[in-house]
Amino acid sequence: MERETCIGRGGRRFEMLKFRTMLPYPEHTMPVWARKPTQVGEFLRYTRIECLPQLINVLRGEMSILDPDGNSPSFLE
Repeated sequence: MERETCIGRGGRRFEMLKFRTMLPYPEHTMPVWARKPTQVGEFLRYTRIECLPQLINVLRGEMSILDPDGNSPSFLE
């Protein structure tokens, strides 16, 4: 499981929980469309449970179900 810092309502930062479904390539060496999922990642995406850890963030009140993708702090700055 992986954690990513995101910004929620009111500019509050929180750690979004995620499953790692893609192979860890450095971002500058391979374009997003060419990256390949791991074998476990393929199963998680096929069954659509890769976002299940984010339910913990929703239950904590850090994220909304309507807009589950939190914004990265670097995107907003």
